[in-house]
Amino acid sequence: MTDEIKKDVLAAEEAILRLGKEAERMSSTNKLLEEAAKNVAKAQEEVSEARKDINRYAESSASMNKRTDELVTSLNSRYEALETRLRGIDLEITVFRKGVDGLESAVQQIAKTVEEIKEDQDRAEQGLRSLYIMVIVVLALSVIGIIVSFI
Repeated sequence: MTDEIKKDVLAAEEAILRLGKEAERMSSTNKLLEEAAKNVAKAQEEVSEARKDINRYAESSASMNKRTDELVTSLNSRYEALETRLRGIDLEITVFRKGVDGLESAVQQIAKTVEEIKEDQDRAEQGLRSLYIMVIVVLALSVIGIIVSFI
């Protein structure tokens, strides 16, 4: 019988150990449940606050819609005025571009004329050099002719 008692005692000890482990698991589970309950309570408070905010928003939405309509009307009229101004500016820019194009053409023509004048000036200088050399040659020949006639 002693062996049987020993077996029963061992089985009882194992059962006690299992119960201890189960108690620990239950304790940690209870802690998790307490935390979850706290989180649920917090979430319920947040939902309540959100409901209050939604109710306040719903109460003020009518006045906000009215104000939004007023702003949209104001913005539309300002947009139309701005659009009109932009069209005017666009026309002025077009006129300005045409003026710049005309000025560009005039500057190009002036550049061509200046180049032609420079070429003419170079030719005139070349002609003056040639004329100067001829005058010197004629003077030299005249001087030689005078010297020869005195000899």
